[in-house]
Amino acid sequence: MVNPIPDSVRKIWDNWNIRGAILFSLSLQMVLILFASLRNGTGNKLVISVVWSAYLLADWVANFGVGLITERERDTPDHSKQPAENNELLAFWAPFLLLHLGSPDTITAFALEDNEFWPRHLFGFIFQVVAAVYIFLLTVPGNKLFIPTILMFIAGVIKYFERILALYLASVEKFRDSTLRELAEHYQKHDIVIKKDRCYLEVGCQYFKIFKGILLDLMPNFKRINFAGPFFGDFSPEDALGIIEVNSTWFMKFYIPRSR
Repeated sequence: MVNPIPDSVRKIWDNWNIRGAILFSLSLQMVLILFASLRNGTGNKLVISVVWSAYLLADWVANFGVGLITERERDTPDHSKQPAENNELLAFWAPFLLLHLGSPDTITAFALEDNEFWPRHLFGFIFQVVAAVYIFLLTVPGNKLFIPTILMFIAGVIKYFERILALYLASVEKFRDSTLRELAEHYQKHDIVIKKDRCYLEVGCQYFKIFKGILLDLMPNFKRINFAGPFFGDFSPEDALGIIEVNSTWFMKFYIPRSR
């Protein structure tokens, strides 16, 4: 049977698949760095779609790139026949893509549900680290990029593990546990006091301690705590809306950790 893919196309793919994956992954990282912070402050569907697409593709492209590098090393059993510079660069690009898997600091999770996928990222972290170490060990004798590769590997491991830790701490169960401990301390020490004469920003932060317990189903309403007010009716409409805005912003920061 005749191969439907021309030899010229196969040659281009063999020569540019790793380069293309690295450049595409780097482009996606730039998109996330520039536009990820805008997704919560805009209703533009185009911006949200671009960020969502880049977020989903970033992990896939980085994993695909590490797989291509591993396959290239596996298909070259006699590394003496391949230029040493190619092997050294391949060993450097693997932890470079590991750094991309850690995601930029502007976005860790796109939606609330993404925080619950931290075990999947943990398994991916283990496999990708093993693959990067395997690729590096194949080039250890006489690797001129030994120190830069080691530094890139350390940075990639820290970055990727930092992302997993951020997702774990933002997961619902972990957030519920920390909130429960905080509320228990208030029960034991003193009542939650809201000072009405402060600005709405400070009052909103004080209310946040209560709203966390209500929204996480740790308490049904204000009656379950020693709370004597003031309530929303005691504030002006402008201050009440400002308090709601402050609490909404805080919940977005807690549930969707954009920066680390």
